[in-house]
Amino acid sequence: ANINPNNLTSELCRRWIATMMLTIIGIHIETQGLNQSSFNDSCVLLTFSHSSNLDGFLICATCPIRHIAFAKKELFIIPFFSWISLALGGVPVDRQNRERAVKALQRSAMLADDKKICFVIAPEGTRSQSGQLLPFKKGAFHLWEQLQVPIVPVVFFGAFDLWPVGSYISNTGKVVVRYLKPIQPNEAADREEMLILLRRRMLESLADTPDDSCFKLSLEHRIVSYVTTVLSLFINALLGKYLYVWLLNTFTITSFQLVCYTTSLSIVLTILLYVYNVYYVTMPW
Repeated sequence: ANINPNNLTSELCRRWIATMMLTIIGIHIETQGLNQSSFNDSCVLLTFSHSSNLDGFLICATCPIRHIAFAKKELFIIPFFSWISLALGGVPVDRQNRERAVKALQRSAMLADDKKICFVIAPEGTRSQSGQLLPFKKGAFHLWEQLQVPIVPVVFFGAFDLWPVGSYISNTGKVVVRYLKPIQPNEAADREEMLILLRRRMLESLADTPDDSCFKLSLEHRIVSYVTTVLSLFINALLGKYLYVWLLNTFTITSFQLVCYTTSLSIVLTILLYVYNVYYVTMPW
């Protein structure tokens, strides 16, 4: 069901989609501390502060290597969005069922045996309603204990203010994405100690807030955002028109029938992918 996450085409598509989305909605990213050497190990666990609808796009746009991201299963019942997420390596996690959640983590950890890969997970387990760092869940640290790999912490500044939980539309502005120094496996004796160490590192960095996070876009960035939006709408309208005409002529159906067929197919495909990735692959065979 997934494109190989180690495939360069998949990674380029991921970055392009994320960057385009952020540009269209008027988000300018400044990346701090990003160092390719932080990802030199064959496997890395990337953890991030989770308080905004922007977080996933920010990771996709800035992470320098191919990665697999864990997300709550509810996101994978959304047509089109779920298809893209699964195709680009997303892994649904059932937070209400511990056995399935652990199975999903273990299944993904098997990919680390002979491939260079980065796992992305939010240790808080859910988005913060206040913008403050929530208590950490244990899932990320069970995965770390099994893999024994470096952890690369990432914190965001301005993301919560521009697009907080519960808001349907984002504001425009600048977001700072700060990559911290990797935490090596030998710096913690067990998962409880690693939890405390990681939380301390992230809190210390969050206390050092950049002065220009959430700043309004410059004229240059506004122009780029407007032009990208117009071009995107034009290209989509053009492709949509030709695809619409081709489908009508090829299958000799009415517009109403086309809407009914495509809607039904989208719903069925989404449900099948959801059931397969959430329930079937996590069954205790």
